[in-house]
Amino acid sequence: MFKWDHRRIQVSCVVVFILFLLLVAARPQFGAPQGYTGMVIRGYRVSLLAGYLACTVFLCSMVLWKGNIKNHFLYGSSAAILFILLPAASFIIFETIAGNIGSIIQNGQVWMFLNLCIWYLLYGAVFAVTNSTRGTAFLMLAFTYVLAVANAFVVMFRGQPIMAMDIRSIRTAASVAGEFQYTPTAEMIIMGLFTVSCCLWAAKSNFKLPGFKSRAVYTLVMAGCIWYGLYGMLVGDVFAKAGSDRMDFFRFNLTYQTEGYMACTMKSIRFLRVEPPEGYSKEAVLAAVDGTGGQVDGQGRQPQNVIVIMNESFSDLSVLGDFEVSEPVLPYMESISDHTKQGMVSVSVYGGGTANTEFEFLTGNTVAFIPAGTIAYQMYVRKGASSIVSLFKGQGYKTVMWHPYRKDNYNRPAVYGIYGFDAYYGKGDIKVKKIRQYASDQSDYKGIIKLYEQKEPGEKLFLFNITMQNHSGYDDKQYNSTVSLTEYPNEFPQAEQFLSLMRESDQALEMLISYFSKVPEDTVILLFGDHQPCLEEDFYKRVMGEDTPENLLSHTQKKMLTPYLLWANYEIEADEPEYIGANYLGTYLLNAANIPMPAFNQYLWTLHKKIPAINVNGFSDAAGNLYWWGEEGILQEELDSYRMLQYNNLFDQKGRIEGIFNESGVLTQP
Repeated sequence: MFKWDHRRIQVSCVVVFILFLLLVAARPQFGAPQGYTGMVIRGYRVSLLAGYLACTVFLCSMVLWKGNIKNHFLYGSSAAILFILLPAASFIIFETIAGNIGSIIQNGQVWMFLNLCIWYLLYGAVFAVTNSTRGTAFLMLAFTYVLAVANAFVVMFRGQPIMAMDIRSIRTAASVAGEFQYTPTAEMIIMGLFTVSCCLWAAKSNFKLPGFKSRAVYTLVMAGCIWYGLYGMLVGDVFAKAGSDRMDFFRFNLTYQTEGYMACTMKSIRFLRVEPPEGYSKEAVLAAVDGTGGQVDGQGRQPQNVIVIMNESFSDLSVLGDFEVSEPVLPYMESISDHTKQGMVSVSVYGGGTANTEFEFLTGNTVAFIPAGTIAYQMYVRKGASSIVSLFKGQGYKTVMWHPYRKDNYNRPAVYGIYGFDAYYGKGDIKVKKIRQYASDQSDYKGIIKLYEQKEPGEKLFLFNITMQNHSGYDDKQYNSTVSLTEYPNEFPQAEQFLSLMRESDQALEMLISYFSKVPEDTVILLFGDHQPCLEEDFYKRVMGEDTPENLLSHTQKKMLTPYLLWANYEIEADEPEYIGANYLGTYLLNAANIPMPAFNQYLWTLHKKIPAINVNGFSDAAGNLYWWGEEGILQEELDSYRMLQYNNLFDQKGRIEGIFNESGVLTQP
């Protein structure tokens, strides 16, 4: 078994020394998370150090063990025993790195069992392909660790785990991955040692099924198990019997924390298919827009130029609660009043997911009615889809898109072609200066001015711009923050960096409006934020207080608010809603610019009077009361009608009633 030769002892000593240096270097990661106090800190640190020591002993044991098992039966048995244990090891590795192992165990044995079943099915499927316990172990352990670490960082950066729906957004994620700073946690380090140790153990022995027949029988049995498992989880009632066949669409991470990653991932796949709403029919869709009068002609002054700026992470954090700052953050925006309308936009994403706010604004659809966690641009935009872009285009506007970053993110080139943009300018097309690693708002807005100045005399222009300056993360050591939290100096550097960036955005806005206030052509500018930033958790606790069942809804919805500003260089006649959902904002712009609207947008503007704000968490009524989705009987008829209209618009390919959504305004059944 163990050979106490000098070479292996020397290697073990080197391993111990390296691991000691690693422990010293990673000492900050072995501290307790913020919020831990007293004996809890001590217990947490002891558990981490004990885990590190145990993995060190395990790793050294594998180095010392030569692994020569001459008895053929014992050799195969060793491999088989390891293979039986490894799926459980993968479960432990993944959920420990995710920080969920304790909560899953507390939630009951059923969810542990379901997660283990999925891990065993994965290992069994890979073994059917490799016919090698050693090869399967290497592949699955590497897969487990890489996915677990990636998932942990995604949770840190956007507040929810990697989901099945994220697969189609992987190129976009990869394009921005290099912009974040990655600091491994103690759990990642400890489980990394455990993973390497398991790989060394797997390397000591191997088991293969002999002959073609035995492999064929195993593959057939495994295929049956996989089919039975998938059917039970995706179609059957396995999750209902486990106690929960629903997802917490608002708090994804909470569901994953208590039910386990693999079980929740399988459960989430069930929601990828969009079923017709209850009572759906063509007649019900037509009845929903009955009384809108079809297409409504725009009356009044129509501007020559319409500029829309969806500013990355643009937020007024004072909506969260009171806190003092060393410098005003948005002094210009707060002071401007001439020809200006301002309020708050209710969005459906937090900390990321820009494309879904963009989708809501351009189309009038809400992501509350599509499967949770999906990116609409990746899955639900098909040829013939309507948008406000096509409506402006139908009025003779040249439609231009400007985004100073990678053009291929979120499948945008295909989507913009469908929506009707005439031109798409991206990274490298217009020269910009950077703040941190992103184009500054000043240079972004100078790009807007350049595109305006390049248009033909008398040409009407609709320009949609998505900025990048305020993109996360907010821990750039080279950036000098100019705004500090006077009550918590240097305690929340990410929040201070974000507030400083917002101050620069405010200065850029002043420059842009100053320029267009002097142009002779009628110009409208709409600016709004796509989502709030994800900052230090303790910052929110200090400003908002602790979450309780009584304040959870209001706290949640405050994090989904961003400002909007509608400005014109002439006296504009438009409403000034205090709160408006991002799904209504495009219709609001059409109304302000006097663009003729089809029935769908007329319906939305009427619906806004009853339900001013809708997002993925819930909605509000005209009196300002907030509701979660699922609160029975609250504005149910209106919400059902909206859901039917959206289903017809996005998913009923054969029965889509074109006249409701496009400029023709003809409300006839196909």
